[in-house]
Amino acid sequence: MDYNKIEDAVFKKAMEVFKEGAPKFFNLDINISRPAETEIKNIDIKTNAMDYLFYTDSGDYLHFEFQTTKKNEDISRFLYYDSSLYYKSKRNIRTLVVYSSDIKEAP
Repeated sequence: MDYNKIEDAVFKKAMEVFKEGAPKFFNLDINISRPAETEIKNIDIKTNAMDYLFYTDSGDYLHFEFQTTKKNEDISRFLYYDSSLYYKSKRNIRTLVVYSSDIKEAP
């Protein structure tokens, strides 16, 4: 008897049930349509540079980005910086994006 196959089948069935009941159980006003991939495979060797990063008196980080353009991709990039830094350091990060005077509203 292959217990791995049995265990796999049991977990898959449990997830089908959980999919239906999870939003209601957690009082969420949302419907789940299908399971999503849970593994994040990542082999990425590149250097990313923030504009300015400082330690605060509390030991947290203060991150500044200065922008002359207003693109949604920039916000994703800053989130990538901060989440990578948090994953590595486990320190809170406060990020401020300072736009040039021509930009009156953040994306």
